[in-house]
Amino acid sequence: MSSPKLSSVLAIPAGLASSPSPSASFLSCVVCGLTPPGPPLHGCDSGHLVCAACRDMGGALLSCPRCGSSNLNIRQTVAEELLMTELDRNRLVFCPYKSVGCNKITRSQLMQQHRDACLFRPVKCPKGMFSLSCTYIGPLCTIQQHGRDKHLLHQGVTTLQPGLISSKMFDKSPDRTCCDDKSNAKFQPLELTHNEDLFYCYFERVVDRRLWFFFIRMFGTEEQAKKFQGSIMIGHSALDRGDHASAGVRYLGPVANYKMRKEEIRNKGLVLAVPDEFLKSCKVGNVLFRVWFQVKVID
Repeated sequence: MSSPKLSSVLAIPAGLASSPSPSASFLSCVVCGLTPPGPPLHGCDSGHLVCAACRDMGGALLSCPRCGSSNLNIRQTVAEELLMTELDRNRLVFCPYKSVGCNKITRSQLMQQHRDACLFRPVKCPKGMFSLSCTYIGPLCTIQQHGRDKHLLHQGVTTLQPGLISSKMFDKSPDRTCCDDKSNAKFQPLELTHNEDLFYCYFERVVDRRLWFFFIRMFGTEEQAKKFQGSIMIGHSALDRGDHASAGVRYLGPVANYKMRKEEIRNKGLVLAVPDEFLKSCKVGNVLFRVWFQVKVID
């Protein structure tokens, strides 16, 4: 006469142990349905797991409720490896930037996604893309204030609406222009905000090509930057700040993300290239041109 199964001894409702849910994890005990807290894992020769608690409770009367095997002493080494991986992925961890203010706690498998977008992740000063004059690195949530306090990156900028700014580029004098300089020139980036999102607008002159390059760079991840479309518009110096519809040249397309280097931004065509001669034609007095930068959320 065969020994009664543990399901009878523990009065488990009919069908619960013998007909487990099809979605039940194979890392769960076939008796109680719970995932064991850790190795060692044992079970039958068919690979069905029985946790230590159920083995102890059932004792010699226990047999596998799934296949009926009475040998439950087989070490399930593959299941142990998978269980440790699963436990590690679901382990709660602190954000690595906890020391600078982030209190986020989440499962380890989700932490990478949070870390990439964390407001406390370290970033370089916006001027760092063009200049080594400032080596500041600090939490993203402090970088806007750093740019304002140390470099006045918000000055000379007129905010027309959220995500749209205008500025004038002043030249050397009414009768002298930086378009005739014999060396490259990199200019102060301009601050641009769209609600809580932060962008900086860059422009430089490359003398051997006699071209100016303009681009918008989001201080965010690649996925965050993909949500926006950027516009860059260059027009005559006499145009009013609200006359961006009259701009002579314009760019409409993606914005760069924080991790992109200047060369990659150019190679991917995320720039507006403008010849010296066009900008000279925009000059009035000591103002070389007017520029507008805009970002919009893609619907």
